[in-house]
This record gives sequence, structure tokens and C-alpha cells, in this order.
Amino acid sequence: MAPLSKRRTFWIAGAVLAGLPLLWGAWKWFVERVEVPPGHYLVLINLWGKELPEGEILAPDSSYKGIQLEVLPEGRHFLNPLRYRYKVCPVVSVPQGKCLVLTRKYGKTIPAERLARGDVLPATASAASSAPSSARARTASTPMRTTGRRSRRSRSGTTRSACGR
Repeated sequence: MAPLSKRRTFWIAGAVLAGLPLLWGAWKWFVERVEVPPGHYLVLINLWGKELPEGEILAPDSSYKGIQLEVLPEGRHFLNPLRYRYKVCPVVSVPQGKCLVLTRKYGKTIPAERLARGDVLPATASAASSAPSSARARTASTPMRTTGRRSRRSRSGTTRSACGR
């Protein structure tokens, strides 16, 4: 091989090695980047993984395919389009003087005796569960946060309300 063609081979190899990180960065920035604006959240849908267990409608973790239980907050996220689909949704805000009623259809079924007592919300503290039933009723009537974890993890078939204050 002539010295000139050896030199050209090194230039081509160097250009390929320098171009790979640039291509990877362009893929991440232009293809995988998802911007979630303020006042919104991102629902993640996993395209790959194990099938959901019988009776489940949300994936308990990222090893299952389908709609993921955890949502992503506002900001910049990098999601591979070959693995995930997504939907950007607005956060529900309850204005002052208005109420929101939320019926959940996900989670463990509440036993009939608990429903008969009117105990539909899970206790938020160990003191609330050991308190008399009148104290539990006060705990259950407190307004929920519409953007926090507690509102996403309520029990199935329960109706909760949130009032803006």
C-alpha cells in the first residue's frame, strides 16, 4: 500500500471516530428530547417489557409494558422513541372556592365492611389509624392535593374531593 493511501485511511478513520459522538449527540438532542412545559406532566407508555398481571391497567414498574404508574414532572427529559411513547397532560388546578371530585378505578379493591363504615381513604399517618372513628372521618374529609403523589395512589372505586382554599 502506498504511503498516500495509508494517510487517507487514517483521515477517514479519524473522521468516523470524531463523527460518531456528534451523531449520538444529535440523536439525543433532536430525536429523544421531550420538553414538558410548566403546569404539565408527562405520562410514559413503555413499548417493551413483560405483559401486565391480570386485572392491572397500569404498569407497576418499568419492567412492564404499557402506561407507567409514575409520571414525569415538567422539565427536559430524554426518551428513546424506540422504547417509549408519551403524552403531555395539563396539571389540574382547583381554583379558590371550587371543588374537584375524582373517582379512581385503579388499585386494590376496598373491602365491603370498610365501605359500609365510610372509611374510603387510606390513613396518612399511623396516629390516624389508631384514632377513634370520628378522628378518622376528619382525616378522610381533608382536601387532597391534585398534583401530589397521594392523589395518584388512591384506592379503586373511591370518590375524593379537593377544594381550593
